[in-house]
Amino acid sequence: MKPSSRAPYSGSNRLFWRLCALALGVSVLTACGGSDGISISGVAATGAALSNTNYAVKCVSGTATGTTGQDGSYAVAVANGSFPCLIEATGSKGKLHSIAQSSNTSAIANITPLTEQLVGQLSPDTIAFFENFAASDASRLSADKIKAAQDAVFAALAASGIAVPASVTSLLEGSLRPAVGTQAGNDYDKLLDKVAVTPVSVKLIALNDFHGNIEPTSETNGGSVVLPDGGAGKRVAVGGAAYLATVVKNLKAKNPNNIMVGAGDLVGASPFASSITHDEASIDILNQIGLEVTSIGNHEFDRGATELKRLQNGGCYPASGNQGIVGKDTCLIDGSFPGAKFKYLTANVVDSSSGKPLFAATKGGRPWRQRSMTRAAQA
Repeated sequence: MKPSSRAPYSGSNRLFWRLCALALGVSVLTACGGSDGISISGVAATGAALSNTNYAVKCVSGTATGTTGQDGSYAVAVANGSFPCLIEATGSKGKLHSIAQSSNTSAIANITPLTEQLVGQLSPDTIAFFENFAASDASRLSADKIKAAQDAVFAALAASGIAVPASVTSLLEGSLRPAVGTQAGNDYDKLLDKVAVTPVSVKLIALNDFHGNIEPTSETNGGSVVLPDGGAGKRVAVGGAAYLATVVKNLKAKNPNNIMVGAGDLVGASPFASSITHDEASIDILNQIGLEVTSIGNHEFDRGATELKRLQNGGCYPASGNQGIVGKDTCLIDGSFPGAKFKYLTANVVDSSSGKPLFAATKGGRPWRQRSMTRAAQA
């Protein structure tokens, strides 16, 4: 589907457009007269076509929704829209995401498990990325960053022993023809089939009872160890955020395919260095280390459910007396606190006022995200 064309201009209108072209160049005609919007088309498939699947489009400006055809194809016009855009397809098995980026008024954006992986390279939580997408995120979807993300997906495929056909040069814009009825799928479709059946071994990097220990604990409280083997019996300090980050980094370096999870009590009963910031410092550090999801322990409730929700969703600590002073004990970075990038889970904690779980019981929403290609690890 293409933006509607305008009728030929005559008289003063023709002179107006000629002056625009002479003064600013034809590439900025939108600035001279405005644009009807942009158009996006593509195919949604996981190997099989995602038939009759609802999708939504969020652009730097403009939104749109629609439903794919029987063969997974779609075409949509975004009124008053501008690139880049994120696209989310929601089917019976979850959500997939893709990117539409173009210097023109139209773009192709396939929606597949591999485009989900591509988007995942740019933001670890693709669902939240789509939900919160705004004009300020446009720089995250630049052409060079998209290329780097695709290169990372291709490298992960190769590391998993999956050869990318020479005809598949773009996951977003490449020709994709799913197998429908007697029609055979093309190379891109066969690649998706291969990805879907490739077995993987996933390694979890797990953490519990961090308790806001940003700094190493005292030597008499488990804050030191004697080095084995070549350490010649030397005792060294351990623990704290720097040590933890190094251990996690080394584990991830062995194989980039991994998932980091928590088992509760990551904050609460915290030493001064974390508690003075109402544990915001610990949340920031766990964000940087790469924690993805965690259950909740009893100490997460040390300051109550409302405060735990703030640590998840962000916002400054409420002002009360000499506490909750922005830049002093809360919202220390640029006057704000974005909250945890990782997700808290509470399968057995119910908000008594609403009768609903305090947080989601499972991470959910992304069963199509095939970590096998970019996040699974050797045990």
